[in-house]
Amino acid sequence: MGLTGGIAAGKSEALAALKRLGAATLSSDAVVHELLLTDEVRDLIVERLGPEVAPAGRIDRGAVATAVFERPDDRAWLEQALWPRVGERIAAWREDQVAREQPPSAAVVEAPLLFEAG
Repeated sequence: MGLTGGIAAGKSEALAALKRLGAATLSSDAVVHELLLTDEVRDLIVERLGPEVAPAGRIDRGAVATAVFERPDDRAWLEQALWPRVGERIAAWREDQVAREQPPSAAVVEAPLLFEAG
C-alpha cells in the first residue's frame, strides 16, 4: 500500500499507527537518507552540485536542498538520480516481506512524491 500526502499531512503519524497495528512499514524518506550515505550517490551529487554540498565527505542535506530548489534543472536531475534507486530498495523490501515465513498482513510504503515519481 502506498501512503502519500502533502507536507505536515500526518504521513509519519499514519505510518506509525499502521506499524502499531502490525503492518510492515517503510519510509521513502528514510531510504533517501540511507542512499545519501553511500559513496555512489554522494559522488554523483558532488559531481553535479559541487563539493560544497558534501563537506568532510558527507552529504549536507540542507546544502543539497538549497542548491536544487534554486535550480529546477538540478532538482529534476536529483529526482531522476534518486527515484530509480529508491524504487529498487522498495521493491527489494517488498520481496523480503512477501518471502517471510509469516508475511505481514499489510506492507505500507510512505512516499511523499508517490504520484510525481510515477
